Amino acid sequence: MTSSNSSNGRERRRAERHPVILDITMNLGGAAPVLSGRSVDVSRSGIFIMTDATIAAGRRVDLVIKGEANEPPVLTSGTVVHVVQSLGVGIRFSTQTAMTRQRIEQLIENFYERKADRQDQTDQTEPSIRTMAELSRASERSDHEPIRRR
Repeated sequence: MTSSNSSNGRERRRAERHPVILDITMNLGGAAPVLSGRSVDVSRSGIFIMTDATIAAGRRVDLVIKGEANEPPVLTSGTVVHVVQSLGVGIRFSTQTAMTRQRIEQLIENFYERKADRQDQTDQTEPSIRTMAELSRASERSDHEPIRRR
């Protein structure tokens, strides 16, 4: 992941970013403490992680990307290529095995499937919410209408 725009205004990213939110553990190696963060977006080539930690551009980072509770985490590494103070870091993934690439793509797919499932559930409950609102408005109107006598 690099800065979103180069000096000539063209996009420099190599892969489409997806707004996938995942818990991330970052290991800088040596005596450095293990850090945590949360992804903001993920692509096949990198990830942006929200974190309060200060990590210098160019630093190599080992990542543990946690997906669903029933899935093993994805282990990969990368290099910090973009730093936004007090917000987070953009990391370009290092060379990955086919298995790691496939697991990252699966995390992205799973995110969209969960999002679609949540949308389907919302679509199914909306009519009942609308019906309740309509009933409420109808009740309010009838309370304010004059009673007609015959």
